[in-house]
Amino acid sequence: MTHHVMDSRSGRAIGVSGLGDPDSDRLVLFCHPSPGASGFDPDPTVTGAAGLRIVSLDRPGFGATEAASSSRFETWVDDVAEFLGDIEQSALDATGTDYGTIAVVGWGVGAVYAARLAGLRPQLVDRLALVAPPEPGDDRGDAAMLREDVDESLHPGFADRRARMLASAGNGDDGRRVDRAMLASHRAEHLSAVEADALIVATDDERGREAAGWYRDRIRTAEVRLRASRPGALIVDTWREVLEHCRERSRR
Repeated sequence: MTHHVMDSRSGRAIGVSGLGDPDSDRLVLFCHPSPGASGFDPDPTVTGAAGLRIVSLDRPGFGATEAASSSRFETWVDDVAEFLGDIEQSALDATGTDYGTIAVVGWGVGAVYAARLAGLRPQLVDRLALVAPPEPGDDRGDAAMLREDVDESLHPGFADRRARMLASAGNGDDGRRVDRAMLASHRAEHLSAVEADALIVATDDERGREAAGWYRDRIRTAEVRLRASRPGALIVDTWREVLEHCRERSRR
């Protein structure tokens, strides 16, 4: 599902994908689950109508991105910042588009990365959406969530798109190793610097409420919305409201 591969300044290959409107001046970074890869679209109809440019990077060890020798969040954040700087410059040169601050969406373990990016680079992120974030201390990844059945009558094609994402992630052993190290280092103090308007979407059950409450208590800008969905369907059930949250820039 990776659309192209960029060579980072560190010399490591990184898989990159894009969705939505490539000419939009509103940029959204989508952080995939574990295991997972870039290029996954929860609902192409909703994405196509949102008027947003959505980009995603394969994390180290997944998809087309080479495994990292470091399991530090800062290494991933540096890769993201480098990529965003490059496409910002390309957009300025080509059309005069200035993205400015961006929105970031994280699904499952990707929510940990999204929140950490917003905390480490608060000047870069003005909207944040965390969908089915893991409970603190949970390092199991999202494999069980990604195996759940989804009602195809409500979301036709979702299961096939999800299966393609998992296939394109590769065996993911290196990626899961990095993710486990990242999850082990995830602490409350990493969230205190988040300035973005944050939306936390979780399942309305004990696990979902506990996880959402943990993030809400540590991100001062956070709003929680609980939904009667199974974790595996939450991203597609709420994709429209997630993108609506991301559409408008926050005023600081």
